[in-house]
Amino acid sequence: MPLRLAQQRPRAHAPFDPFAGRVVTGLQWSGMDPHELAQARSLALHRAVLERIAHDPSLLDEVRARLNAWRSDETKPQRYVNAWSALIDGPREALHAVLTGDDEHARALRQATPFAGIVGPRERWRIWAEVKSRATRSA
Repeated sequence: MPLRLAQQRPRAHAPFDPFAGRVVTGLQWSGMDPHELAQARSLALHRAVLERIAHDPSLLDEVRARLNAWRSDETKPQRYVNAWSALIDGPREALHAVLTGDDEHARALRQATPFAGIVGPRERWRIWAEVKSRATRSA
């Protein structure tokens, strides 16, 4: 009886390629580390958020409302709620630094972003595709 190798199952954290409609295994993934890719996508999305806010500062009212709702939600880490609230109501330079920064503090805050919905789905997918393309080219 011939020996059959077990079919390789993708790991739970393997990246999902929405354009291919499937999980991409390590052999198929020619870009950067999935965690680095997620951070690059988050940074690109938050830069788009900054552009939207610059054109329409009233979007910050929507973000304030979300943060106020998060204050009563025990599952939301209040240190992030407080940090975002201070940034939203503080000097624009500080908010700009977090939305566009690549330091550890900015990356941590962007993991708990109150800006969901500011960038629409079409633009979000375009940004994801651009970041993936850049990652693939640089690999």
